[in-house]
Amino acid sequence: MSHACQYTQKLKARLCRELDEERGKRVRDAAQGDDVTFLLEKEREHLRQEIDYERQQKRRLEKDLQQGGTGPSGDFSSRRDDACNDLDPNKKRNVK
Repeated sequence: MSHACQYTQKLKARLCRELDEERGKRVRDAAQGDDVTFLLEKEREHLRQEIDYERQQKRRLEKDLQQGGTGPSGDFSSRRDDACNDLDPNKKRNVK
């Protein structure tokens, strides 16, 4: 009979240890999940700011185009025409 009691006490102690370990794992997993969630929220906020910046850039460039501005790249169409003229062997070159 005493062997049965000792066996059940050992079994109970082992089960309690396993439960404590499992609780610890769950706490660590939850903490790690919170860290990941925080990092993802931080990244999302950064991406939103980046999108807002890009939208502002787009609006500014569209406004420049509507006002007839050439924008930061200069007069692209005239440079394109010059390049095409340079490549066309049948056209006379304007030497200045």
